[in-house]
Amino acid sequence: MSLGNYLIEYLDSGNYVGMDISAQALIKGKELVERRIGREKLEEKQPTLIQNEDLTFSEVGGQVFDYVWAFSVFDHLPFKYFEEFISNIGNVTDHDSRIFLIVMLKEKNSVAGGIPYLYSFSFYNPRCEYDYNCLRKLLVLNDYKMEMIDTRKHWGNLLRNLVLLELSRR
Repeated sequence: MSLGNYLIEYLDSGNYVGMDISAQALIKGKELVERRIGREKLEEKQPTLIQNEDLTFSEVGGQVFDYVWAFSVFDHLPFKYFEEFISNIGNVTDHDSRIFLIVMLKEKNSVAGGIPYLYSFSFYNPRCEYDYNCLRKLLVLNDYKMEMIDTRKHWGNLLRNLVLLELSRR
C-alpha cells in the first residue's frame, strides 16, 4: 500500500488493486492515501482493496494485470512466501505483464548480475539469505527472467540498500 499511495493518482479510475494479508494494513494504507490526495479524489479513483489469505491470487477471480508492484513486501516475510508468489503470479499476469519488486540487499564480496555492489537478497530470516544464483534458479524454474535495476542511479543513496527487480516471462 505504501507505493500505491503515490501511483494511484496516475491511474485511470478503477485500475488499482491493492492486496495485503493484513486488514489493518489496508485500512492504514487507505487512510494514508486519503490524507495525501483527499477522500473525494480517492473515491473517484475507485481502488479495489483486497485482504488475501495467501499468494495464490484467487481473490481477484482470474483478472490479469499489466503491472504488479511489490514494494518492500518480501523483506519482512519468510522466503516461502516469495516462492509462493513466484509460483502463482502467472495466474494474474500474461506474457506482456511486468512485475516489479523492491527488495533489500545485504552486501557481500561478490558480483550479482554484473552489478558489483548488489550482492545478497536478504529476507526475513538472516540465516536464510538467498543469493543471486538461488533467486535466478527459482525464476527460471517458473519461466521468468529478471533484470536488476540500480536504484542509486535514480534515487541516489535515499534507497541505498534496496534494488528494483523487473521480472517478465521468458
